[in-house]
Amino acid sequence: MSLSPPLKRLLLATLCSFGLSALPGPLNAQELASDPEKRTVMMVLDGSNSMWGQIDGEAKISIAKTTMTDLIRDWDFSTPMGLMMYGHRRKDDCNDIEIISTPGFGDRQTFIQKVQSVSPRGKTPIAASLGLAAVSTGAFTGKKVDIVLVSDGLETCQRNPCQEVQVIKQLNVNFRAHVIGFDVNDVEFEQLQCIATSTGGQFFRANNAQELKEAITNTVAVVTDDGAGNTSAGQGNDSSPVPTQEDPSTLLYGKLCETCDRLKPLDVNWNVLKDGIQHHAGLGVIYPEDTHQFASGSYDVTARLFNSTAVAKGKIEIGEDGQQIGALNLNAGSITTFALVSEDDKQVAETALYKFYPVVNGEVGSEIASAFNNQGAPAETWLNAGRYKVTVSVGGNVTDSTEIELAAGEQVEHTFDLRSGTVAPKVFLNAGAKQEVNFGFLTLFPEGSGNKVLIGNYGNEKTVKPGRYDLEVVMGSTLGRVEKRFPIEVKPGDQVTGPFVMDAVLFTYNVTRQDGGAVKGVTLLSEREDKSGFVKTGFAWGNPKGTGIAKPGRHKLQIGNDAPLEVFELILGEKPNITIEVQ
Repeated sequence: MSLSPPLKRLLLATLCSFGLSALPGPLNAQELASDPEKRTVMMVLDGSNSMWGQIDGEAKISIAKTTMTDLIRDWDFSTPMGLMMYGHRRKDDCNDIEIISTPGFGDRQTFIQKVQSVSPRGKTPIAASLGLAAVSTGAFTGKKVDIVLVSDGLETCQRNPCQEVQVIKQLNVNFRAHVIGFDVNDVEFEQLQCIATSTGGQFFRANNAQELKEAITNTVAVVTDDGAGNTSAGQGNDSSPVPTQEDPSTLLYGKLCETCDRLKPLDVNWNVLKDGIQHHAGLGVIYPEDTHQFASGSYDVTARLFNSTAVAKGKIEIGEDGQQIGALNLNAGSITTFALVSEDDKQVAETALYKFYPVVNGEVGSEIASAFNNQGAPAETWLNAGRYKVTVSVGGNVTDSTEIELAAGEQVEHTFDLRSGTVAPKVFLNAGAKQEVNFGFLTLFPEGSGNKVLIGNYGNEKTVKPGRYDLEVVMGSTLGRVEKRFPIEVKPGDQVTGPFVMDAVLFTYNVTRQDGGAVKGVTLLSEREDKSGFVKTGFAWGNPKGTGIAKPGRHKLQIGNDAPLEVFELILGEKPNITIEVQ
């Protein structure tokens, strides 16, 4: 088959998304025409953050879990089925795609447990998921393959899923993609429908739990049809295991450290070269019918642990029996992060964002990975061995960082202590005032630090780490400004409200000219604490009347460039009205 340059580029982009750079092996007319007896089915479930949306008071993900569980429980695995999910582990990560099981592996209960554990949090990489589903099911070898996508929205990773499946369809006429659009609008409907119609697949639109169940049932009938109107749907049971397909001809293995045990073949994505030519790209399971069989010898490889940033390059040796000798050392480990937010032991944050930065020779590099707690679940991040700076943020306000040395084969846990309190100041002009001040600007300064934690305008509440702070309150009016600092202590779980008394006086002023001319500027002069003279504490341009604020004591007004006027005194608890007429 001859592909046009645009289609070749698109296919290359699909495979490179997973560290792959070519087809699993060369295709010829005979292979493309192959027609295995059984169709292979891959279910792809949307685990992106939008699945928290509700229908009739129930989260869409909850409805999908129930429906998918029923499907798996009833499935007759004489038709091989696999399961993929996306967007369910990390926020803002277009590579967050997980193969739960390739078709023919695992057992029914494991499928169900994995579906039930999904906690939506991320993006919607539909195109990349379809590409990986095609690779993992052997769709590029001419097999009969059906991919069933359940999604509630549009692609969010700048790819075109409709073009993606069109490329696969041109390579394999036996490939179909079916789509169930769950609670989608018209724009989403058009994009998702294109995926199905471009491949001869079925599209179903479901707007509630019952319609989703019916759509799943109808889709299953299509993918299990043997061509004579007979289906294998609905003949499974909870206890019957998923039958495996023919034993693999080769299994590729990685390990976390030199002395560690081998990892499972499905835990690692491989890119294998033989004499500089692409030989295999994908998971470490190769079957007898696959074109890219492994002869004895040495192969150059790049291996990626799961979909993480833990990547290793090296060589593997295949023995005379076609099996790998030893395992590739990925030199990697994992860091599991928690963030304590209350006095209760291990009460972790509902949502916490972690970022990882390599530290080399004391220099901190760019961010290479991120992880996310969702609903208190731990965040596990796989990385190559080394030193990392790890930062954490809860709600964008409470932050912390540390450095962790990760050795190969280690699984390190680190708990950030972000137990916090809140600051919600109640501010009063003076000790006798009964009404709070409703204007001003607030700033927190950690004790002994020049850094500051901005709160903003009065009335805002701020979540902060426990500790001692200076709370600075700045009050400004048309004329004048008063600021004062208050030492405070924030304790875990407590809210600091005050009261905070400013010892300030509000006054009104009204300046006019005898000739009716404009008053261009009014300056407030306040007496120094040591009584050595007066200093400027406020200026109002073009405001001959308004409200002023100042500390109690002696003050003067200066109009324009004229000499200062007579002294007036401000007394706590009073609100004088100063009326002046000038020549």
